[in-house]
Amino acid sequence: MVMFVCTGNVGSPPGKLIWQKTFPKEMKPVTYSNETTDIEEIPGKCSLKGSSHLTVKIYVEDIKAKIRCFEESQVNVPGMYLETEPFVVHSFILDKIVVEVNHVDINKQPNQKQYDRKTDNITLTCKGIGNPEPTYVWFKEGKNNSILSNKSVYVIENVIRNNSGVYICEVYNIIDDINYKKSNSVEIYIVHVDELPSSPDSAVWKIFKGNYVHDNIDGL
Repeated sequence: MVMFVCTGNVGSPPGKLIWQKTFPKEMKPVTYSNETTDIEEIPGKCSLKGSSHLTVKIYVEDIKAKIRCFEESQVNVPGMYLETEPFVVHSFILDKIVVEVNHVDINKQPNQKQYDRKTDNITLTCKGIGNPEPTYVWFKEGKNNSILSNKSVYVIENVIRNNSGVYICEVYNIIDDINYKKSNSVEIYIVHVDELPSSPDSAVWKIFKGNYVHDNIDGL
């Protein structure tokens, strides 16, 4: 949060100080009209002095924006306002910038096209960028109401064919009571491979894949 203070002549009867956040490239400004204006007399003058405070959060989109303050009757008068320098964000205050969750990546280890029972487990790691720090939810496609994990990492410990499917990582954070959400998914393909006993003269392999069976016998 950043607080700004504006003080200036507001005339008599007193007007109200208005705040705006302006942007480059002719983007529409944001007007803050609910802030109060404190009035006090200026000794020896007929005009009155007004003071107002504005406290706002800085978002990543606010880089190069400016905060402007003016008396309400001067809204369309060029130059009749006070204005900050454009916002510049330094690395030491990056943690104070509010960022909607975005850019969700999923990593799988081991990183293979398909898996079988020889694989001990499959680790899925989800990472989303956002501030406040995002919250994670893992679930399987078609089973949205069955949460697998509330952490960024989910481990498939039972590497069997029934655990094949699309795994979805949903990432979200809350800013000003608004829930921002992004998601990404990864498909895990698990096959069932059985190696049958073999003799020196021949090897018999049976590979079960879905409902199909394929036999490969040496010499045939």
